Amino acid sequence: MDPTKGFAKYTLTKRLPAVIERVMHEQAVTGEQETSALRQLEGEIPDAALRRPVEVSEDDGQCVAADAKCFNGEWARWTDARKGPWTEALPLISTEMYLYRRLLDCTGYFRRGDACLADPYEGQKAESLKEGLASGAFKEAVADHVAALDDPPVFKAMVGAKLHRFIQTDLWGNQGDLALSPMHLENAGAAASVSRADKEEHLLQDESQGAIDLLLASKNKAPPRVDIVLDNSGIELLCDLLLADFLLSHKFASSVHLHAKGEPLFISDAMPKDIASHIAALEASQDAGERRLAANLRAHVGGG
Repeated sequence: MDPTKGFAKYTLTKRLPAVIERVMHEQAVTGEQETSALRQLEGEIPDAALRRPVEVSEDDGQCVAADAKCFNGEWARWTDARKGPWTEALPLISTEMYLYRRLLDCTGYFRRGDACLADPYEGQKAESLKEGLASGAFKEAVADHVAALDDPPVFKAMVGAKLHRFIQTDLWGNQGDLALSPMHLENAGAAASVSRADKEEHLLQDESQGAIDLLLASKNKAPPRVDIVLDNSGIELLCDLLLADFLLSHKFASSVHLHAKGEPLFISDAMPKDIASHIAALEASQDAGERRLAANLRAHVGGG
């Protein structure tokens, strides 16, 4: 990918600087040291030489040092030996990872102190959660889920179609990735664009039918453990939780394991704390169906 053209150029000149600007705009960090570090980082893009590797001090502790060592090892594996500016750190994904990791360093996420483990994207996540709960597509999916719970005979007659419907809803929740639109202070339309009727032609590979066949074959016999690898908070995590409850409520799965992110690297990364906040938001909803979904999820968590 040519870093002087197209999406790569947009990323280096607009999207990545906008990530830093928004963190400062929302005052996610307020300390003078952190703000100064963010300004310096923003000033490096795209022409300054990248600082390799990510540096740590003795005060950072063993956990931070181990994380930095792992990151530096992966980054070195992805990039070539050139020592040039951001535009030469190919592939582009390595440049993005470098930016997001440096941003966490700048905000003091790994450093002992008040900012330690403070998510710099908390405000954006709260906004995306609010938008997700207001999404007509999500409300429709919840209503459909509750209707299936309340009318087992109708559900039984449409079990395959319902399973496909909720898997597709979960898939298209990925459109709520905040990292794709950091310049939009309201990330307008991310949740609203999630639809069960979304374009299948956008899928490079669709193996959902194989999963559906497996789940249908094992239903009420020896249902498998299902693992869901989480990606983004907001509408996508809401859809993940909805799918998890659907699978457990209808005995498609013996258990559902949610694999969350360990740190907020790519803005909207879903972490354990975000699972808790999303369930709490469902509990506080004015919508009876969403409150019922939350109660089911609490029961599943309590039951292991």
